[in-house]
Amino acid sequence: MTRILLDANLSPRTAHFLTERFEFDVVALSTLGLSHLDDFEVIAQAKVKRRILVTFDVGFGRLFHRYERGQVGIIVLRLADQSVASANRALERLFIDPAVDAIALERSLVIVDESRIRVTTEP
Repeated sequence: MTRILLDANLSPRTAHFLTERFEFDVVALSTLGLSHLDDFEVIAQAKVKRRILVTFDVGFGRLFHRYERGQVGIIVLRLADQSVASANRALERLFIDPAVDAIALERSLVIVDESRIRVTTEP
């Protein structure tokens, strides 16, 4: 089962959407009372809880490349419109794509923007 941790910049409504639409196990930092964590602490939470981090914060992409390659899965949403509806559409586009089944999400960096999906996977 896919296990996801939503960064504090995503709505718990997105957690509900992913749970209802895809039956994923999703928790949001905001509902855990952990919105105050810095980026390194967020990554630590994702690793300890064995969850894929979903965020709007592009800084996590840099952290992945610099420190965390292959140690954690991160999905970065690079969207001009960061509304719940837009985030949900982008995540749905990602997860309905049959190619996602071949991606080791738990150790990859996935960048989703309005027009494409880019993946960096580490062994």
